[in-house]
Amino acid sequence: MYIPELVVLEKYQNHGIGKKLVNSCIAFAKKNKCHRIRLESSNQRKESHQFYKHLGFEQSALHLQII
Repeated sequence: MYIPELVVLEKYQNHGIGKKLVNSCIAFAKKNKCHRIRLESSNQRKESHQFYKHLGFEQSALHLQII
């Protein structure tokens, strides 16, 4: 499963919405026998990285590009 973007408006953050969305994705992936769940979060989104780590995700790659 690939989660390309997961954004909760700032005024709704810290209300459990993001956690419910991610947990729904995890449940869907398990039900459909997905081998992994992949998501992307830009390097500067440090709080998002901590959020995902808290939910059990691990960093597995670093993506580099020329702009």
